[in-house]
Amino acid sequence: PQPEWVTRNTAPAGYLTGIGQAQKGVLAITDQMNLAKQAALRDLAGSIRVTVRSELNLRETASGAPGQLKSRTEVDAQTQTRIDAELAGVEADETWMDPKACVIWVRVKISEAAVQLQKLRELFRAAEDPALAVADRERALEQGRALLPRVDFSVARDGATREYFDTAAKRLALVLANARGRFEMNEKDFRQAQELLQQARLTRDIAEQARLALPARELLAKVSSSVAFGKAPDYWPEQALWELGDFETQAGNPCESRRLMQDLQRRASGDWQAKAGARLAELSCSPAQQQLAA
Repeated sequence: PQPEWVTRNTAPAGYLTGIGQAQKGVLAITDQMNLAKQAALRDLAGSIRVTVRSELNLRETASGAPGQLKSRTEVDAQTQTRIDAELAGVEADETWMDPKACVIWVRVKISEAAVQLQKLRELFRAAEDPALAVADRERALEQGRALLPRVDFSVARDGATREYFDTAAKRLALVLANARGRFEMNEKDFRQAQELLQQARLTRDIAEQARLALPARELLAKVSSSVAFGKAPDYWPEQALWELGDFETQAGNPCESRRLMQDLQRRASGDWQAKAGARLAELSCSPAQQQLAA
């Protein structure tokens, strides 16, 4: 009969488990078993990562520039290599073959000590990840430092040591201090620019509007040049161009707004590119307006 863990997995006390399966196909039974075990290991490592990120309330973000995305095969191969190197003390806990579907199911388990070590790794990865908000990275480092004294490094297969993570924590503290300073400066300049543009929107005096808009543009230009396009999670250049385009639209300058949205669409990617395209579809610029803008 089909064991309960195939559909309703409950880990034994003090352990975390992962489940994998593999179809028979043309594989020999040993190869099928190995594939099922690898899938179970990926499931195990993934559950640890998800647990850590859920505890930190972190969102997964897409990575990779256009033309540089790795194939699924490459990612799987690299993930499996990392899992094999890092997960120590994994035991094959249960195995079941579905005789009708010719599918092998494998459950693996790992002790709490090894789970703690893997959690530490994931916390430090989150602290290192530039695609996460600075506050999330800081929280990950703080939790990683708090966990470090409780980790048993004797279970590490790859030679990881407490000294290595101590050194990494000191380095990351400096990295995050710099990132925090840069973020706060950008946020301050961006908010100040927003306030100036809001004041410019509220005045009907063209000269006063221009006087207020000029320093706002300078501040947004400073913000947009601080980092490259496509840098999650703040997307400062994208935000700056969008803010300027929005102001020009409300100020009655659709041609300048179109120019800014075209620039944003050309230089951005993903949601920001789509957002700029949608705004462009709403903007019209007549020949008379073009001549006035020039």
